Amino acid sequence: MNALSRYFEDNKPSDFHPADFPEVVAEVADLRARLENILQPDNDIVIISYVRHHAIGCDLAKSHAALIKILNTKGSCAHLENVFVACGTNTQFRNSLENYVKSEINVYYKYSPPSRYPNGDLRIDDSISAP
Repeated sequence: MNALSRYFEDNKPSDFHPADFPEVVAEVADLRARLENILQPDNDIVIISYVRHHAIGCDLAKSHAALIKILNTKGSCAHLENVFVACGTNTQFRNSLENYVKSEINVYYKYSPPSRYPNGDLRIDDSISAP
């Protein structure tokens, strides 16, 4: 049993606290910075799927090719992966960690579905915007 697994077995944390996992915070911050110009609404879902399951659907993989390249960079999210594995069946902690990742990754953009004209044509507007 490694130290991280032992931590979860001994402490049984119910929530993810960033101060307890500085390596995860650093990795997520690095991912966020690298994604600053890749404004896609499902980036958080792709990252979580990758680190939890190493499985990303074909449609998401095709539409997020730049993100997949970042994730496949050796060590880009190793600590995050290890924490997901070590927390095991602690669903409350896992959900808290997922919420943290989502909130940090989504900080640079907001997404709203594209608006349409009354006739159904797509309206070109600021559907995706960065602050």
